[in-house]
Amino acid sequence: MGATRDLAKYLVETGYDDLPKEVVDRAKELIINFIGVALDGSKAEVSQIVMNRIKSMEAKPEASVIGGSFKTTTALAAYVNGTSVHANELEAVGMCFNSGPTMAPSLALTETRGLSGKELIAGFVLGYDVQGRVINGTRTGIGNRGWIMPLNHVGAAAASAKLTGLDADQAAAAIGTVLAEASGMQSSAGTLNHYLAFSFPALNAVDAAAYAKEGLGGNPDVLDVKEGFCDFFAGLEDTDFVEMTKDLGKDFSTIIPPGTGIKKYPCCFVAHKAVDSFVELIQEHDIEYDDVDYVQVDTNEMVLGWLQYPEPGTVHHGRFSMPHIMATCLKNKGVWMDTMTGDGVAQDPEYIEAREKIKVVLNPEFAAGVTAGWRTPVTVKMKDGKEYTREVNPVKELDHDGVLDLHRKLLKPYLSEDKIQQSIDMVEDLENMDKIDPLLEIFVS
Repeated sequence: MGATRDLAKYLVETGYDDLPKEVVDRAKELIINFIGVALDGSKAEVSQIVMNRIKSMEAKPEASVIGGSFKTTTALAAYVNGTSVHANELEAVGMCFNSGPTMAPSLALTETRGLSGKELIAGFVLGYDVQGRVINGTRTGIGNRGWIMPLNHVGAAAASAKLTGLDADQAAAAIGTVLAEASGMQSSAGTLNHYLAFSFPALNAVDAAAYAKEGLGGNPDVLDVKEGFCDFFAGLEDTDFVEMTKDLGKDFSTIIPPGTGIKKYPCCFVAHKAVDSFVELIQEHDIEYDDVDYVQVDTNEMVLGWLQYPEPGTVHHGRFSMPHIMATCLKNKGVWMDTMTGDGVAQDPEYIEAREKIKVVLNPEFAAGVTAGWRTPVTVKMKDGKEYTREVNPVKELDHDGVLDLHRKLLKPYLSEDKIQQSIDMVEDLENMDKIDPLLEIFVS
């Protein structure tokens, strides 16, 4: 068998009882984070546009729309929730890219099919593990060609196949269908379209799994064949199929940081090391805005490729602008929603002035490309001549209490403290829930 069929066989034959406790615990953190981020993101402009369109369809009410007052079909619920979790740029992300496109169909299918909390955990973890494995096997080629978003389709397809109850042949065929439609360009960052990068994988995956169950599937060797997924996006010569399939069921580094991290700041992930460094310097040296001459961030081509708006014209540009992100940190001693959402923030005269203090320098000594990772050391030059430098690497991860605190912070404007605590208690005890409907009902207003 090839890698596609090997991964499909592993996917359908592995269950909740095969998962290590630390992986289950991490899955719960990502689930609670997804729901909280999606509820907050459901109020964003792009989510409201999508939600209103889907609601107007009056489709069959199968699965919950987080932050909405309605249900819709399983595929459309996954589509809307995938939009909302990305809408404020606070989605979980890491070396295996985004977990949101895997989580969105996982929640919708678990609810529609009346599955248990254990089945949700297993479907999400195993689907996302398949994605991480494909990423690990194609990282060099993908990085060289500039692709990232197509890989989000892999986890969505695998999780949907698992939670639809497909056999190995059907799962491979469903994955083949979804990956035949995979795309996603880096150049869309900073546009409203960028926030749909999770939506289409989630939608297509639910439908593809349903079709595969009825015998309609794509190429079951889609990862392996010439002119297939790996060949197109990475090149077969740069694909390591052994890496994809080694230690199946033993290595779950996909889900454990740095495989996947939970964002602390609502902006592009490649800015987070710089923000971590700057926050540490501000706190350690009690840095005030008026005392700063300039702040310099050294970086590589990969970071500049993502943070492509030195002079942002919209809030969406601002989330992908190192000068804006660091300027908001300088003025507010941190980065949060108040300067990453809302019309006009990027063009506020105070922030335009603050951005003039930020210097972003392409350091020729730093390796370029996704496979090289990225470096973003921060230097703060004070008006009195003092100079402070810090380089946080890797990104500082939230501990368990930090994950729950972030959840509470996101939900405080929308839910009572009792409801927020109830949601936490349910996810903490998810393996004992026969159905997840009571959990999702908290987030449907």
